[in-house]
Amino acid sequence: MTLYSDYKGVRSASVTTTVIGNSTPTISTITNTSTKITGKAKSDSTVKALVNNKVIGTAKAKYGTYSIAISKLPASAKVVLYSDYKGVKSTAVTTTVLDKVAPSPATVNKMTTRSISVSGKGEKYAIVEIYKGKSKYATGKVSSKNTYSIKVAKQKRGTVLTVYLKDKAGNKSKGTAVKVS
Repeated sequence: MTLYSDYKGVRSASVTTTVIGNSTPTISTITNTSTKITGKAKSDSTVKALVNNKVIGTAKAKYGTYSIAISKLPASAKVVLYSDYKGVKSTAVTTTVLDKVAPSPATVNKMTTRSISVSGKGEKYAIVEIYKGKSKYATGKVSSKNTYSIKVAKQKRGTVLTVYLKDKAGNKSKGTAVKVS
């Protein structure tokens, strides 16, 4: 860019300057199984990722893309990312880490023909789904103390009920079967 002033028709000497710009980087989806953060940023800029105001990784953007190696992050963590190009800091962007890990299978307590509930332990606040064969039979929720107890009708000896847990992100655990004795 060339600058000069003009006062009553008298033009000053011109000065040429270079304007250094930076663009806001993009972030690809990050899950709680991710071991890298990728996206687009101005070539030759330094991209920094932060969680709780602590830098968790940096990378140099090449050909308009970057990849930052990270440790796995917990679901719902907020990742802030910005780039620095020749001292010009971009606008920061924030994304939330998505939950893609299913809960561990539930534990299920023994059931007899006199049992009127299915109980056990599981991931805090998960939805409990009880299946009888391929049909959903009953539902409930795991408590803040990691326990559940869901009322059901008395079952015949040999009946098999299968318990699944589903977290708030919709990830479903493997089933745990209990046979009524």
